[in-house]
Amino acid sequence: MGKETEEALEHLKMMIGTGCVPRTITFNNVIQAFCVKGKVGEALVVLVLMSENGKIPSRTSYDMLVQELNRQKRWSCACNVYGAALKQGIFPHKLPTECR
Repeated sequence: MGKETEEALEHLKMMIGTGCVPRTITFNNVIQAFCVKGKVGEALVVLVLMSENGKIPSRTSYDMLVQELNRQKRWSCACNVYGAALKQGIFPHKLPTECR
């Protein structure tokens, strides 16, 4: 994991620890940074942090993850993420490649 993304995740955790839960866009920026670096596992950790702290992931949150999972040819995971979004009533623009 790159130093910047690692620090961003630590800052998120620190903010949450002090009772200052970041906005959805802040979480999404960190998710995007991990996805750009191909670190979708860490991006999923951020998605879980969002949910655990009362923030509802947005369509964008899921789109970034599905897109990166497709790029990595991890279609089963992409389908699972897509399904999790649907269960929350969120309809991502990105479809899992193998679930079309």
